[in-house]
Amino acid sequence: MIQCTKCGAKLPDWTPVCQFCQTDLSHVARPKPDGPKARIKYYEPQPWVNVVYNLIAVYWVLNGIYRVLVGSGVLGEQSFALVIIGVFGALFGIGMLARVELVRGIVNFVCGINIILGVTCLGVSVITSPLVGPLALVGIVVQILDILQSAFLIYLIAETDRRAPNL
Repeated sequence: MIQCTKCGAKLPDWTPVCQFCQTDLSHVARPKPDGPKARIKYYEPQPWVNVVYNLIAVYWVLNGIYRVLVGSGVLGEQSFALVIIGVFGALFGIGMLARVELVRGIVNFVCGINIILGVTCLGVSVITSPLVGPLALVGIVVQILDILQSAFLIYLIAETDRRAPNL
């Protein structure tokens, strides 16, 4: 802290002018820092995180292209909805590879919705398992894997974030 030469107010070291009396403080001696300035150390994710993140993004692109080919009738029956889903899947995969924050946010949101729906369907599968029998076990396992996959993708997106944490 420095002190204003005119009004005596205590002010931060960096201030060039007194906020109270508008006195120029550029000539006032500033205290020296105690040691070298600490450098900001950015978080570096584990090396495998980027590899797995990029593999999942490439999978999204390839899966989107496959769905477009199937939906357009090249590899199967025509389905306009499948083409739309494929186009969006491929674009989201490309956006994830390019680390576009808007796309990553949308994918995070979709994964969050997928987790909520997965937990709901998991509950329904558990409740109806006595009625369906052993086949319900397959549905339960699929729902658990779907929930884990969405949670893992949210984790990978958070770990590969370029921005500093907003604490």
